[in-house]
Amino acid sequence: MDIKDILVATIFIALGLSFGYKAIEATFFGRTWYWTGFFLFGLVSPFLIHWPPGKRSLIKKVQGWWIHVTLGPAFFLCALLFTASGAEKLGFNSAEIINYVLTLGRENAPSAITYSKESGYKFPIVPRMQAALFKLISSPVKMEKDQSLTGQAEKESQMQGPTGMPGEQPAPKK
Repeated sequence: MDIKDILVATIFIALGLSFGYKAIEATFFGRTWYWTGFFLFGLVSPFLIHWPPGKRSLIKKVQGWWIHVTLGPAFFLCALLFTASGAEKLGFNSAEIINYVLTLGRENAPSAITYSKESGYKFPIVPRMQAALFKLISSPVKMEKDQSLTGQAEKESQMQGPTGMPGEQPAPKK
């Protein structure tokens, strides 16, 4: 292992730690930073911004529920892969550590990630996950015969008053 490998591994681990911080911010607080300039750069800018913005910057903070759902897991995966790649470059067996984290310590669970120097990383969890997600999405919603999806919303809208608050008296009809 030469100095170049150590430098690359250090950069990867630093990026992994940065993405880990961004994952915590996005998952628990629902906020991230983005660039308000050119639209196409703005779409990928949350993955490129790793420092806090200056006072007169085009970088703005955004907060919302969609960040919890989309960017939190994306940042977590980036953190996991960058940190694991850096650790592999340093000679640690990071694939076992990742599998331990992703399988929650279960020894009998199949591997989520495998690594070899010849072929790199492989993700056997992806086909299993695709099958499970397809089954979840394509399964029909079971309802009783007297239930309907629109019936509950109609009842709630009839019970609301003029300001839309439940339990309020309806507005008098003229």
